[in-house]
Amino acid sequence: MNFIENLGSKIACLYRKRASIINNKLKHLDINFNQSILLVNIGRNPGLNQNQLKELLNLDKTSISKILRILEERGLLNKQLNINDKRYYQIYLSQKGEVLLLKIRAVLSKIWDEHLQGVSPKEKDLFLILLDRILENIDKCDD
Repeated sequence: MNFIENLGSKIACLYRKRASIINNKLKHLDINFNQSILLVNIGRNPGLNQNQLKELLNLDKTSISKILRILEERGLLNKQLNINDKRYYQIYLSQKGEVLLLKIRAVLSKIWDEHLQGVSPKEKDLFLILLDRILENIDKCDD
């Protein structure tokens, strides 16, 4: 297998395996992998609108809408009409969402600690640099 096939295969495998593990580890919180991704990113970027989430996470509008609706119905999110642009709602975590986010972050942190055992801080930094460079190249190609 050449480098390109190997790289693509490993990234896809990593994503699928981690998604499965995260789903299993978050079951007790009644939250799934995709919902946790939105909660983490809304917690990190309060006030984003749906389009900004779509761009940030590279997910389609339908998926974002469905997940946001579920999270809002569960009382984990609050939407506020944007004062400057009435076409958009800004999305924030509710108090219940904030509490759940702390639990999610603890689970994700434990998983990362387990998965990064034996990887030095220097290797972690290099890996992030390489991923950033690949993402920048992808963004250049998409233009």
